Amino acid sequence: MQKITDTIYLVPGKRNGTFPYCHCLYIKDDVCGLIDSAAGKDYLKPVLGRVDVLINSHFHPDHVRGNGLFPKAHIRCHADDTPALESYEEMLRYTGYDRFTPEQIAKFMPIINHRPSRVDSTFTDGEILDFGRTKLRVIHVPGHTPGHCCFYEEKTGLMFGADIDLSSFGPWYAHELSDLEAFEKSLQKVIDINPHIFVSGHEDGYIRKGVVNRLKDYAQVFTARENMILNELKAPQTLEDLAAKQLIYPRHPEPEFFFYYFEWQMIKKHLEKMAADNKIITEKGKYLAANA
Repeated sequence: MQKITDTIYLVPGKRNGTFPYCHCLYIKDDVCGLIDSAAGKDYLKPVLGRVDVLINSHFHPDHVRGNGLFPKAHIRCHADDTPALESYEEMLRYTGYDRFTPEQIAKFMPIINHRPSRVDSTFTDGEILDFGRTKLRVIHVPGHTPGHCCFYEEKTGLMFGADIDLSSFGPWYAHELSDLEAFEKSLQKVIDINPHIFVSGHEDGYIRKGVVNRLKDYAQVFTARENMILNELKAPQTLEDLAAKQLIYPRHPEPEFFFYYFEWQMIKKHLEKMAADNKIITEKGKYLAANA
């Protein structure tokens, strides 16, 4: 573990916290807490049996699959993500995976490795999680998922960003209930808080310099993707045409249909937003830039 403050430690995830793992945050205080649980069993050994409260930032398996390692912990999550954390069927609905056949699901479920978890209580935006000397404010930042949350310690300016991860890929909103416009607003909400220290759920982990600039660069990916799609719409294209171009995912590994679905969802959300902003026109299922 890496000490960040007197009571807060980074628990680095396996493979630098890349999927299917994540970085976690441990609070060693009067009440001992853990935020997210998918660092990998070996990486969680220092905190096994030492967690009173387990906080899940959102329902995705690469943040919650270790919940079962903490049977005595009180598990909490935002109410908007609780159904998908507790129920396999709700997870399928939230993600949009319910559109796939059982045979298709069997091909990618070993990658996802969803493990339903109980949720003992929920929290709301602005709520203070009191561990003793450590007090974290819940920052509800929907978009990635409906109930995605960050957690902020006022006295040190530390933000645990979870899947506002400042990764090189950029924001991810490829599920049915992901929301592009909500994600944009959520990023601005985090920027406005002006955190001085940032702990990401993936890749870099502990970020101490240029946090707000990193957040702004991350937010610019939305615009870059929109411009990339607009550039393809100089001639009429269907959503399927655009998704096949692999504009967001440079490659679609096996199972290819699964990663095509992520591409399709993200481009679909951009098209919906651009249509609402009158940047594109639609005719007979095809899209065209308004200024083409």
